[in-house]
Amino acid sequence: MSLTYSIQGFDLHQPDKGFKLLVGSSFAPPVNPRRVDLELPRMHGQIPLWDDPLSAQKLTLKVRIEDPDPAGLQQKWEHLRSLMWTGANRGLTIRRVMADQVTSAFGQLETMNEPDFWLARGMIDVVMLFNIPYGRWQSVQTYEQELELNVESADIPFVSESTGPVTDALFRITGPTSEDWRLRVVDNTSSTGFTMERYDPLEEGQYVVLDPGMYHAWRTDGDPSWDVRYEMLHRYFRPYDKGMLTMVSVPGLNVGQRTTNISISSSNMGDSVLEIRGRKTYI
Repeated sequence: MSLTYSIQGFDLHQPDKGFKLLVGSSFAPPVNPRRVDLELPRMHGQIPLWDDPLSAQKLTLKVRIEDPDPAGLQQKWEHLRSLMWTGANRGLTIRRVMADQVTSAFGQLETMNEPDFWLARGMIDVVMLFNIPYGRWQSVQTYEQELELNVESADIPFVSESTGPVTDALFRITGPTSEDWRLRVVDNTSSTGFTMERYDPLEEGQYVVLDPGMYHAWRTDGDPSWDVRYEMLHRYFRPYDKGMLTMVSVPGLNVGQRTTNISISSSNMGDSVLEIRGRKTYI
């Protein structure tokens, strides 16, 4: 299976251009869920708390640069250094290509070791360690889907095909609704969800965009774009049960078989339409 990485769109494995990704690079970063279990005096074992939010990941990349011309070698070395965007005060876009799966994550350069240099061969080896604050990788492609308003178990393929928790998907409600309307979405596996309820009706041509990852809700008028923000409705939007919605896949007995266990309930939403937009998420 092929594997390569790119930083800021620059492929680190281009042997014909003098860049090689070497053995020692991460196939997949370690997974470090944060667990807090309680130990009580004079009590055997622990009291488990099953919450396991993900911590940041570390990514190691080992790169070799080759060029028989000293000036060319210097130019390639400086280009690699410049890709780190040191001092730019922004994250790096790191892309991982594994077979036909393309994912990306924002990262930060943590260390870049002193390079090994072979003058006679015109070759430099360097190891870079990156911090991935989000702790997950996401598909480059974004997926959209219309959802039923009242269903015990909604099938959301981009969630079921994920290996990590999906927390930043957006939901959009298209009016009209009646007065005193309510929407609840719950992941029954993680026991998390959200409730959105409001007395004022949503009119034809009005939209509400829900962002569980940011705990935000917005109303827009006349523009169905997911990115338009008009009126804040945050106070009508709240988490349910154990916390704000975290969607996870449920593995089956066969390799590659995964489903979702997400319920959706609503009241007084009439002919309104519910849609979701998100990306596959991997750990």
